[in-house]
Amino acid sequence: MKKRIVLILCLFLTLGCSAKKPEEAVRKYLEEYRNFSKNVENLVTQEAINLSLTEEEQRIFFLTMKKQFVHLEYKIKEVFYNGSQASVKVDITVYDFFSYQDVEKSLEKMSQEKQRTKYTLTFKAYLEEEWHIEKPNEETIRKIMGFG
Repeated sequence: MKKRIVLILCLFLTLGCSAKKPEEAVRKYLEEYRNFSKNVENLVTQEAINLSLTEEEQRIFFLTMKKQFVHLEYKIKEVFYNGSQASVKVDITVYDFFSYQDVEKSLEKMSQEKQRTKYTLTFKAYLEEEWHIEKPNEETIRKIMGFG
């Protein structure tokens, strides 16, 4: 289930993040999560519907993911350039859902999680008139979601 969520969010959030600097493209990407943009909201809602969850479980899932994304904290640490490519190192802090391997059976506990964890992520960017980020790998998306 977590893998499916990761893939859906990854597909949506890989395009459309362009900017004059690579760190701005990464910032735009992460702000899509933090602002719980309409696109992110729709994807989380659709995923909640696709799972075999009761209506109440869907509600808890939606609110839990919204809490995760809205409370995501990040700090851009470094940018490394290599011609028309760049690597952007970012520290993020999210709720720690790593121990909840079976999301469907852990929704209530996840929704009450207070423990936070910090990850250092590296986003790849490329210059094509403006800077765009490359599709983050599954591990990166899992960390953004708190499943590390």
